[in-house]
Amino acid sequence: MKEKLTTMELEVMRLLAEGMDCYGICDCLDIEYCEYKKLKNSVLKKLGIKKITQILATAINIGLLNF
Repeated sequence: MKEKLTTMELEVMRLLAEGMDCYGICDCLDIEYCEYKKLKNSVLKKLGIKKITQILATAINIGLLNF
């Protein structure tokens, strides 16, 4: 991980990795869609990944999700 993620960024990452859609995340975290987009883009940038589909593997690798 290039930069440390904030608490909100980690939460967005966890919810994305669990398969929640953007509107569900906005409702769950009580944030506006534009805030979600900023957080999601920040997560992608800090993790150095380009596709949202890579979030699940990354979340597992850093121990954010357990199976």
